[in-house]
Amino acid sequence: MEIILEIVKTCIPIIVGALIAIVPTMIEKISERKHEQVEKQCQQKQEMYVELISLFSKVLKNQCDSDDLDTLRNRINLISITGSSDVVRALNEYIDTWGKASSAEQNEKYSNLLKVIRVDLKVDKRSNEDFPQIGLRDINIKKQN
Repeated sequence: MEIILEIVKTCIPIIVGALIAIVPTMIEKISERKHEQVEKQCQQKQEMYVELISLFSKVLKNQCDSDDLDTLRNRINLISITGSSDVVRALNEYIDTWGKASSAEQNEKYSNLLKVIRVDLKVDKRSNEDFPQIGLRDINIKKQN
């Protein structure tokens, strides 16, 4: 029995020393994985939002085909499932203006959608009230002769 106690007394400092070396490394690895996962999710959201806005632009200019409309529906459905409640609400409010509201109301809902997307992507910490009231933008390039 005394030999066992002696072995335990000898092993405890070794075990504690090993844990002191191993535990912080394990915690750091877990933290890194979680951070990488959050970064990957943010990147995926950003790509999805950029594609959504691009599809809106195609629809606005009547330059979309049936594949684009299917992709737009899929992105709207995916955001409805995976997006934050603020983004889903703003997206639905914007969609509800299509063909029914004045351009001023539609631009207001579009601007609100952009605001909540920016918060969701952590570009802004909260909805920025100074954010300009804008609608979908088109680029017009003046051709030179």
